[in-house]
Amino acid sequence: MAYVVTLIDWTLSLRQVVRLLADAELVFRPPSEAVPLSLRIVQGRGGGFKVAWPKEVLWNGPPPVLSTEAGRIDVANFHWSEPHYYGTLSVDLVSDQELEERARERMDRLVSMLGARVRLKRAVRVRGGSYLIGKEFVVYGVNRDDCLLLKDPTLGCPNSRLLRLDPSAVEVLP
Repeated sequence: MAYVVTLIDWTLSLRQVVRLLADAELVFRPPSEAVPLSLRIVQGRGGGFKVAWPKEVLWNGPPPVLSTEAGRIDVANFHWSEPHYYGTLSVDLVSDQELEERARERMDRLVSMLGARVRLKRAVRVRGGSYLIGKEFVVYGVNRDDCLLLKDPTLGCPNSRLLRLDPSAVEVLP
């Protein structure tokens, strides 16, 4: 099978993604300065695709072997110092599908906490004071950063103090 020439233009972004749908011969356009670079390589449908690296890429040993299973992810990190790219490769990372599944599970878990009473597992400092371990709140929402939005039930509306906390900072009460 012939290799498809694939341009990675580091002047556009220091982080790039390439989805392999065939064997690829990578061509790098260098960035404007010596910087760290990251290339996420996703095995496309069918998997088993190979990469031919530019001759300017130097590895600590022979070029590494990519994951071969469809959907698997490898991340190549480079430091560019003209004229070479010094590379390392992290292989067989979590697939896009697995990441989406984990995100759905996390969101389902967070949504199931809506309306729940929770207790702080650690002290939290907020503007105008602090809350100690054991303080109870009510979960009234989840924001786009997957943080719980909490109300202090002892203050009453509309003066309720609102907190944004990572779910690991609280325990759900029965």
